Amino acid sequence: MNRVTDQENIVMRNWIVWTCALVILGGVPTFSSAQEKKTDGKTRSNPFGFSLKVSASTTDNRDSTATAEESNTDIKVSPRADGRIERPGTLLEFYYSPTYRYRSDPSLGEDDNELYHDIGANLDHEFSERFRIELRDFYNVTEDPAIVSGGGTLRQDGAYFLNRIQGLASYLLTKSVYVDLRVDHRLKEYDSAGAAANLDEEAASASLTVWRQVRDDTAVLAEVEVGAYEFDSTSAIRDFDRVQGVIGVHRVLGNGMHAGARVGITEIDHDDTTLGSESSPFVSATLSSDSRAKTRLRLGAGLELRDSDVAPFASQEHTHLTASLEHVVSKKIKLLGGVQYRVSEYDEVPSGLAGVVRGGDEDLVAVHGGVEYQLDNRQKIKAEASHQDLSSDVDVGTNRDYDRTTGTVTWQMKL
Repeated sequence: MNRVTDQENIVMRNWIVWTCALVILGGVPTFSSAQEKKTDGKTRSNPFGFSLKVSASTTDNRDSTATAEESNTDIKVSPRADGRIERPGTLLEFYYSPTYRYRSDPSLGEDDNELYHDIGANLDHEFSERFRIELRDFYNVTEDPAIVSGGGTLRQDGAYFLNRIQGLASYLLTKSVYVDLRVDHRLKEYDSAGAAANLDEEAASASLTVWRQVRDDTAVLAEVEVGAYEFDSTSAIRDFDRVQGVIGVHRVLGNGMHAGARVGITEIDHDDTTLGSESSPFVSATLSSDSRAKTRLRLGAGLELRDSDVAPFASQEHTHLTASLEHVVSKKIKLLGGVQYRVSEYDEVPSGLAGVVRGGDEDLVAVHGGVEYQLDNRQKIKAEASHQDLSSDVDVGTNRDYDRTTGTVTWQMKL
């Protein structure tokens, strides 16, 4: 991938997409003032919001390595500006949040002072009672290990640029049947030439889902998804195409609980002809409580064939069990916690690398907990601790085993 050209093309594409969307929906909105009088004489609230977040975190294993563990402290300052525009049938939200990061003991090739950026926009529009669209766009310039899953670090390879754009078109066919068409594009490119040569990635997918409401509390679905994945690599052909078919059911249970289950099959067709095709069952199950409940529980389990987190492998069979809990003790105090167990199986060794790399399993156990205290209606503080333990049989020339403990204190204020 040509990183500079790709990023310029992404920025240009996004400007075109959003300009066209706004023109179609009635033109680019303008703001005359922070406070504006409606026709009924009432005052409209400020469409802009500002906040500030400051955090300090310390870890005993900065680089998530098996040996030569280095402790480190990060201090981050993140101002954020949010905008919100509402019209009949239309909602547009956008934000920008730069982050200044100071690192007490940067690793080789890192700076102790860094500046990162996070930009996003969401657009929801109802053309009619039957037809609506959603558009999501995220642009990040940041560093790993910002990508985590249930408290577990998946990748940690330096600063990167990430853009993800998602679209949804939903159409109500009858009172009980509706169709969702989703598209997703993701581009991730690293600043370091060494990391970019083996870790830059691009993925595009589209899915069609047919829902049927069979009861007031139960809906069933059938879904097909296709996707194409491209990965830069100096040693292997990692690109592949993916097709997945799924059926599922979602149900509202008693006491504000929601349950869902999906089963199907996933097939991957590798560009590496020696790997050919592989298929695997797809299973997903969730159980969650209402977001307004005093105690919020979410349980999840799944099995899927998906893209790899470890170069030079292209794919992995990924199994996970997760649990998270939030408990509101009082108006000011909230307790947080969670645990994750995942197993990633890497069996498909790329062409020409047999004897150079070895496949195997990676087991991750991650736990986290914390407490959040609301200082007043504008300020809150949160203290968290997490621990990750990774055990790996995979041999890519380095020992991937590690354990890591991190503590973080965050103060946040609405300005």
